[in-house]
Amino acid sequence: MSTDYTYAIRGLKQRDLCMLGPTTDSGPLPKRVAWLVLQDDGVVSIRAEYQIGTEVTPEPVYHGRWLRWSIPSCTDVDDLSSGLGPEGELSRLLDAVKAGHTSGWDGNNFVGSLTWEAQQASEFLAYAMQGLMTVAEGFRTASDYFAENRDLSRELICSRLQSGQSLKAVAEDLVANAEINGVYLEIWDVAAYFRKILA
Repeated sequence: MSTDYTYAIRGLKQRDLCMLGPTTDSGPLPKRVAWLVLQDDGVVSIRAEYQIGTEVTPEPVYHGRWLRWSIPSCTDVDDLSSGLGPEGELSRLLDAVKAGHTSGWDGNNFVGSLTWEAQQASEFLAYAMQGLMTVAEGFRTASDYFAENRDLSRELICSRLQSGQSLKAVAEDLVANAEINGVYLEIWDVAAYFRKILA
């Protein structure tokens, strides 16, 4: 029986796993990246964060004390939860990796190492994560969402901004209302769209 790792995604929302990396005339926008992380103390977590420019590998990951596997863009949270559940394939593979993952001093740094069996499990885990690569139902880019909702006009956005609301507040309100209706938007994508149509 596999361990139940679903606690790792507690508080995670579908929009946290909707990752885009578009560019604008002024350069690249932040890209959301997400990782399944195994720390050297055995703690499993999911980390979703924005990334701008070249990725900097965290020191514990660089030295192998922490292991991480990329979560594909727009992975469905329910599929991820099922995989990390007590009978899930991801949980089974994580158990195998943990069983063969150790860390210690190599004379220069504290580094992690894997047994051959754990290394194989890690590679299978990376492959299994790619199997979650399905676009979450309800995900939309800002441009698609506004094209589908003609009532959200430029004039309406302008009137809300002129009433004293900040662009960030208007964007946050729109994202929250969309999520109530099962539509997931990235707030920075919405803000970038606002700037584009208001330019």
